[in-house]
Amino acid sequence: MATDLKGLNNFKSKLQKFATINSNLTAEVADEIARRGQEIAISEYAGLEGVNVSHETMGGGMSRVVAQGEQIAYIEFGTGRVGEQSKYPT
Repeated sequence: MATDLKGLNNFKSKLQKFATINSNLTAEVADEIARRGQEIAISEYAGLEGVNVSHETMGGGMSRVVAQGEQIAYIEFGTGRVGEQSKYPT
């Protein structure tokens, strides 16, 4: 299945044009997107013990959402929510 990135690329192009006017704009947008991503991740991990969600501003106009915890890889890449109902030990 192909992913259509036309809208995202259009947004990126417009953002780059505005960045020539305000050099901090791209960093501010990236940081705000990461903050919203953090809110979404916190709600997705709600009720799970030992998961800490944060966002980091990395410089160069880049930010990221970070989820940390002992079981995070299993939650994300194991059986996830489907497997929560199983009788397998975690």
